[in-house]
Amino acid sequence: MKRIKVTTWKGKEIEGVWNEKFYSAQVEGNSEELYRIYIDNERVHITEEEKERLINEASTSKIEEDNKRISLIKREFEKLDKEAQKAVAEYFNLMVL
Repeated sequence: MKRIKVTTWKGKEIEGVWNEKFYSAQVEGNSEELYRIYIDNERVHITEEEKERLINEASTSKIEEDNKRISLIKREFEKLDKEAQKAVAEYFNLMVL
């Protein structure tokens, strides 16, 4: 579950908790392909462009989280003595093979 702010296909801004899933949707009187999402358990229809924006936003935040974790691991690794660093490196090399 993730807190987001979206603009519906009618232009209304909605903010709330999203279940991070997309569903295809058709709305009567609209020929454009829409997507249905749920914010605070309420059905919301968005355009393809808004869907892509949400996907890009999620990807960017995931990359940022991963980079923070990698930095933390590097800092902790650098605190180890040389023998421990060597043992850790050998262990992970074996896992990759």
